[in-house]
Amino acid sequence: MPYQDLNTATSRDKFLGIIEKVLEVHTYSAPLVLSNDAIVMEGRNFTVTKSDLAKLQDYNRNGGNQYDYAKTEEKTYSLDQEKYWGRVVDLLDERDSNGQVNIDYVVARQSAEVVAPYLDKLRFDAALGNVSANVDYTEASPYDNVLDVSVKLDELGVEKERLLFVTPKFYKGIKKEIVKLPQGDANKAIVSKGYVGELDGFSVIKVPSKLLPGVQALATAPGVVVSPLQVNETKRNNNVPGLFGELVEQLLYTGAFVFDFDQKYIISIASAKPEAKPEAQGTVKERKPAKFVAGKAYKAEDKVTYNGKVYKASKANTGATAPDTDSTNWSAVV
Repeated sequence: MPYQDLNTATSRDKFLGIIEKVLEVHTYSAPLVLSNDAIVMEGRNFTVTKSDLAKLQDYNRNGGNQYDYAKTEEKTYSLDQEKYWGRVVDLLDERDSNGQVNIDYVVARQSAEVVAPYLDKLRFDAALGNVSANVDYTEASPYDNVLDVSVKLDELGVEKERLLFVTPKFYKGIKKEIVKLPQGDANKAIVSKGYVGELDGFSVIKVPSKLLPGVQALATAPGVVVSPLQVNETKRNNNVPGLFGELVEQLLYTGAFVFDFDQKYIISIASAKPEAKPEAQGTVKERKPAKFVAGKAYKAEDKVTYNGKVYKASKANTGATAPDTDSTNWSAVV
């Protein structure tokens, strides 16, 4: 096949199709990850904007109702993982193996044994670095630990499609409690590598201990990890100088993060809560607050803009004095 026919869109799509199918089968973290379609990339970044809520208060028909201004915050997430692999399949090696060691074989094996484990570790590390609460692991009664986590998620309103990733040791302790559903059961919301059954509203997924270092189990809602593949490209070349064979390469450009409003849905079962991972939490860019209004009532921690600078209220005040001359009630935000 001529080189110019090898790097067509059809050829690349063929290899990406192999990669996607293999990753789907060999990736434990798939249920954790939010769909790429939900993320709008801006180069290497994507930005999430959020604001606080207005307080619900009694309405006064005669006027004088107190309104406030939204405190808006932008958080930017930047892809930081640039990964590559390349492999040549020599024509004689392919001939000696009766065609079994070929380019398709290399792509499939790399996806299953190199790329999938890499993505799993990246994504589980992001989840572990954003745990909101921990249930102390009790080796004698691991099922009670699951019930404690279930209570926490019930309070958050997460009663369906809950995930419980467990180590083999923890699985052994709860195995007799797990309900195994037949393949294709309509109630089984998630089919994933490692899936072993249902337990108290959780889809239980058994994963290698190396993906949950220092943790026995990790409970989450689906899609709490954002891990867009901004670049996932392959290319193939059978015109490599000095050898007879074919070269296949893959380039990945990705990252793994958790939105702060999803952190509350991640709960661990461990002897100690995992350490936070700031690099998986994005960078805050706070918008300038509203301008200072003389005579307006302000609460402690309120922020205002005055003469191009930002000030924070040290305590509640009536806005009687401009922030730049009132160090008792205001402090400049550096």
